[in-house]
Amino acid sequence: MAWETDPMHGQGPAVNGVTTSEPAKANPPQAESPKPPGLWLTGVGTQYPPYLSTIDKFETYVKRFYDSEIRGDKKLSEINRSTGIETRFTIRSFESSLGSNRRTPSDVSEQDALFRKAGVDLTVQAYRKALREWGGGFDQITHTVGVTCTNTGNPG
Repeated sequence: MAWETDPMHGQGPAVNGVTTSEPAKANPPQAESPKPPGLWLTGVGTQYPPYLSTIDKFETYVKRFYDSEIRGDKKLSEINRSTGIETRFTIRSFESSLGSNRRTPSDVSEQDALFRKAGVDLTVQAYRKALREWGGGFDQITHTVGVTCTNTGNPG
């Protein structure tokens, strides 16, 4: 904010080029000190799915259902390998419950149902860890935040 006195009219400060009718002040007003937010992060908990998968396991799984030589799948594999991420957590193992006996991959609704069960279970486990870290009671909680990035449900 620019503070200037209008020399022609003796009016108060010009604020962003607009002259106000306030009397001129020798010093611009001081900004108030920011107040603390009155909000505290009191506990943090994390929980990962039980299975750890490698890039090779993932690609073996994908090849069972898709032609890995088509342009899009091949590019996805290249990107997957170029990230530097060597392992990823999964809620099911690629070798067993993700479809070792299946002829088709699970569809979006099946994946969404799994996430809504397993994702909530993982979130509850993480919240319990955060509560233990904090040491407070349920009746003292005003907000919780849960974050994940895996659901395929839409709208998601």
